Amino acid sequence: MEQNISIRITGHLIRSDSYPRNLAKQINTSHTTVLRKLRELLESNVVDYRVEGKNTVYFLKKTVEARVYIYMAEHYRLIELIDRNPGLRPVIRTIQNHPDIILAILFGSYAKGTANRQSDIDLYIETKGEINSAANKTENNRELTRTLERQHTKLSIKTGSFDPENLLIQEIIQDHIILKGVERYYEKTGFFK
Repeated sequence: MEQNISIRITGHLIRSDSYPRNLAKQINTSHTTVLRKLRELLESNVVDYRVEGKNTVYFLKKTVEARVYIYMAEHYRLIELIDRNPGLRPVIRTIQNHPDIILAILFGSYAKGTANRQSDIDLYIETKGEINSAANKTENNRELTRTLERQHTKLSIKTGSFDPENLLIQEIIQDHIILKGVERYYEKTGFFK
């Protein structure tokens, strides 16, 4: 449980720099626990801080250690999703075992944690099809979409290349859960540059 707090802090710092009190409120734990974990993360070369007036603002460093914690935070979000929505297990298993899928990201209400019974499951998929001809790529994407939609009727699947300039991709970057391809996602977004 103690390790989960460090991972959850890292998960919030991925989105934006933050104050300790704000982090404590976001992860629903005490301010002193957050300060202790931030001190440990600071010693582990994962976070750093800057002083703004009387406040200390923490942010993620661009180190190897921070990269490992960020990957753990993304996997932790996936575990939380599976705990909240066990019906998604077969879809996630199919995606993770499919050799042509190199990046799969859940976005929308399921990623934000605001899904209800009527919510569709928004899913972005990037496949190895970029290498193949355009016609073959389209046919492969259609077949993949059909396979996944047979497993869950509420799936809404978007496919294509991951371009951070695209408005849909910008929405995905804001709130997402990575189902497959954590390292590829961070390479494509240029987070560590």
